[in-house]
Amino acid sequence: FNYTVPREDRTSGDRRLVGILRILAKHHDVHLCISRFGEWLLSDEYQQYVEKLEKDNIKVLPIKENIANEVLTENNYDIGFFEFYWIAEEVLPIFRKYQPSAITIVDSVDVAFAREESEAELGLIDISKAQETKLKELTVYKKADATIVVSDKDWDILKNIDGISNIFLVPNIVPIFPRNRKKRGPKVVFIGCYLWPPNVDGVAWFVESIWPIIYENNKKSEFLVIGSNPTTEIKEM
Repeated sequence: FNYTVPREDRTSGDRRLVGILRILAKHHDVHLCISRFGEWLLSDEYQQYVEKLEKDNIKVLPIKENIANEVLTENNYDIGFFEFYWIAEEVLPIFRKYQPSAITIVDSVDVAFAREESEAELGLIDISKAQETKLKELTVYKKADATIVVSDKDWDILKNIDGISNIFLVPNIVPIFPRNRKKRGPKVVFIGCYLWPPNVDGVAWFVESIWPIIYENNKKSEFLVIGSNPTTEIKEM
């Protein structure tokens, strides 16, 4: 279950999810259910990604309102895989109702409350928001049979919390290609989706703390910021 059709060439999270689904589809029947409906998901832009997924034997279920209820009453599943805790918060209770024997796995993607606690320390959000997220997020992980994290740091955060069991570390999954050995100029590239606050924060930190050192040593150096939905602040850097 996911909130959108994953576009692996747009975000790291989507690339990781598609990598996991491809591996599963080699050995199992995989259905991808988009549990939140939006008209834009029916556009040609998104449908091209649906076609790519289905070529990899990942069946994308009809994109429409209340699809989760429909498929869970009509099919039997061995595993329910939920991308993001907030999708699991919405769908996991329904899944449990209709698929009581199935295993439930929540992919945290990142431990959201830990990120928000850092934002609160910087004064970017109120600490109450992080506390609310923490309560909701941990409740979901405790209800699931297993939780996936993307980094050692996230694993360390969850491993000592009572009630959360079966935590697995699954990093980004990407194919490896031979590196082109052509001569390159002194360029640094940062690729990301800039609606995602950590990416904006990462670029800001790099520009303020690291880039001046690099540029001072090589005035021909270039820093390129590439990605979807760039903010005004990023453009000005």
